Amino acid sequence: MTTLWNYRREILTHLFENEFKEDKERLGYIGEELKFLVKAIMKSPKSYTLWFQRQWAIEKGLAFERAVMGKNTQSEIMQNELMLCNKMLKMDERNFHCWNYRFWVVETYL
Repeated sequence: MTTLWNYRREILTHLFENEFKEDKERLGYIGEELKFLVKAIMKSPKSYTLWFQRQWAIEKGLAFERAVMGKNTQSEIMQNELMLCNKMLKMDERNFHCWNYRFWVVETYL
């Protein structure tokens, strides 16, 4: 399964470098990737690969968001990630995948 996500990252990276010229376009595509990953995580909340793919998408999205919105604006992406973590942990507070991801979000956000 890891190979599938590696291919997906390569394809997205290629699109960001060659197809989408504006950071706003790239940010929109990251938004679509995050929506896709929410659906997948809801079906399989304890999948390492889904959480790692989400983290990769967030790291790309933050760079595009800063370029579009400015460095001093509050990150909408990270606020949404905290809400997602809260929702997932309400469903299963023992999901250590989500706890690890939440720790990364808080560390990155603050």
